[in-house]
Amino acid sequence: KAHDKIRSVMSDGSLEDRLATVVKFFSDSDEGSKGFLTPVEFSHLSSRLGIDLSNAELREAVVTLDEDGNGQVELAEYLDWWGDEDLVALHAVKCGNESQTIHEAF
Repeated sequence: KAHDKIRSVMSDGSLEDRLATVVKFFSDSDEGSKGFLTPVEFSHLSSRLGIDLSNAELREAVVTLDEDGNGQVELAEYLDWWGDEDLVALHAVKCGNESQTIHEAF
């Protein structure tokens, strides 16, 4: 499964280090700094992590990632996809959305 392959590559390091790494890879792959990845950009990001996704795996990943169905993968969706709640919470705090994260938890 594509999700498991990519998560295994990014599971090492402190929480701060992992967040910084995930955000850097996302930002570096976001051509034009739009704030989201297209499916092609997500495929390139995966390749940079050493994971070459088949067309079927790419479709599966994008459908899973794209929570709002707009055809784009935003950073928050990408972080949610990782399934690491500590990573999502740290990102929310750094973005000033701590109260939203706490509200969503209840």
